[in-house]
Amino acid sequence: LLFYAIPKRDVNALAHALLNEFGSLERLFTADESELRRVPGIGSGALMAFTMSLDDFIITHFTTGAGVHTLSTKIYAEVKQGIKPEMYALSALIFTTVLILLCLVTRAQNSAEKARGIEE
Repeated sequence: LLFYAIPKRDVNALAHALLNEFGSLERLFTADESELRRVPGIGSGALMAFTMSLDDFIITHFTTGAGVHTLSTKIYAEVKQGIKPEMYALSALIFTTVLILLCLVTRAQNSAEKARGIEE
């Protein structure tokens, strides 16, 4: 998961540091935000993800034509009047879909690596 959250960077050391700090994935996923910030690299990774996301939104906001809306610009436009419940539902569906696809891709990569390890 870290590899997809922090692109173009070796996250192996960060993953090991997180597991060493928390002991298990369950404790890691249920950790408080202040506990996560103590691990070196988490703050910079979160800042990088936020910066890239904000950059994409700003570029989209200023380059889209009249009547063209992406999900992020539509939500931004609705913030002043109140976001419709449909947007929350759509965002939840997109998040869940991406999470499931990420898990499937990771599982497939792990299976392929194990198969290569057996063949060698």
